[in-house]
Amino acid sequence: MRQKTVSGIPGLDNVLFGGLPQGSTTIVEGGPGTGKTTFGIQFLLEGIRKHNEPGIFITFEEFPEQIYEDMRLFNWDLRKLEQENKLRVVGLSPEILMDQIVNPGGLFEEMIKEIDCKRIVIDSISLIKYLNGNERKMLYTFRNVLRKHGLTSILLQEQSALKSETASVEHFVFDGYIRLAIKVRFYTLRKRTIEVLKMRGTRVADGEHPYRILDNGLYVQKRSLLSRFMQSLV
Repeated sequence: MRQKTVSGIPGLDNVLFGGLPQGSTTIVEGGPGTGKTTFGIQFLLEGIRKHNEPGIFITFEEFPEQIYEDMRLFNWDLRKLEQENKLRVVGLSPEILMDQIVNPGGLFEEMIKEIDCKRIVIDSISLIKYLNGNERKMLYTFRNVLRKHGLTSILLQEQSALKSETASVEHFVFDGYIRLAIKVRFYTLRKRTIEVLKMRGTRVADGEHPYRILDNGLYVQKRSLLSRFMQSLV
């Protein structure tokens, strides 16, 4: 059986029956405010703190300083982990990343070797899709390089309400697809849900599961089959 990588999101590993398959590439998709960046950092911190697995967070749209400040809300000191060579938070353009990722001995490979990286988060795959070229070929190349280096990868992606039920090419290319959503019930009540729509190499608990963003990060409550059935009747 394929080894599992613990996600660091309480409750999510129960949904995944042990965690993400080691070396897998997973899209985490959601709209604004769903906690995608928090999910990614929490995943990296789990590896650093509990499994001796250094990690890299690559951001296309935010400066690293903004990530540092946002994560201080959870009392996560990312600068300290960088000083200890356990973490890298890197701001790059999609063009530079794609140029370097296929270059043996280039910047991407140097970063991985420098800290013996095991986990990586890229924010966001949405921008890579819009680079010039064959989208499917580019995404397959990207996925294969991540696999080649043995990285367990989280690829963040924005999701609009217009495409929430539409499968895109990247959903077929990568190993996993997790959707974060905020749903309005009774006009004002907001409910956060997480759903694992695809995950090669492991069983998953089907359906939407509620989650919360607490002082120490995301927390998922795995729903029983009975509760999911009862909810479907409402």
